[in-house]
Amino acid sequence: MSKKGTLNGTWESGTNAIKYRLPVIIFKDQNNKIFYCPSLDISGYGATENDAYLSFQEVLKEYFRYTTNKGTLA
Repeated sequence: MSKKGTLNGTWESGTNAIKYRLPVIIFKDQNNKIFYCPSLDISGYGATENDAYLSFQEVLKEYFRYTTNKGTLA
């Protein structure tokens, strides 16, 4: 069974600031919880929902860092 929700926040780095509101789906796969954002096709995982959330936050930060540096965030 999965849960759907929305993740809101702001990512900041130097002069860059991105406000986001992203749909997420939280589900279990074998022994892991997965946070998945279909609109960006990124996910984080962990043994608990909190671990998965923290993992997702790291992936999201890297996504924003990479896309802003490459100029590909649209």
